[in-house]
Amino acid sequence: MSEELYSVITGDLIDSSKFVDNEWQKVASLLYESFRIVENEIVPNEAFRYEFEIYRGDSFQCVLKNPEFALKTAIAILTFLQSNPVNNKH
Repeated sequence: MSEELYSVITGDLIDSSKFVDNEWQKVASLLYESFRIVENEIVPNEAFRYEFEIYRGDSFQCVLKNPEFALKTAIAILTFLQSNPVNNKH
């Protein structure tokens, strides 16, 4: 019997409860943009088992059926978010 191996990428935005409405909208837009870039430009679509999803307001997750892309995916999202600050406080 062969077993399949998956990678799960999860994230949670620290101190998101301190965001004012327009900051959260900007952060959500940045998250979705980072997901789009990863899915369309960095990792092949066939590597994903489940696409990115935001849940509980400030958490996100995706499942990769090709675990070799997990680190690349996580680094790409983190780099994108850090290089596109919402404001000078964050």
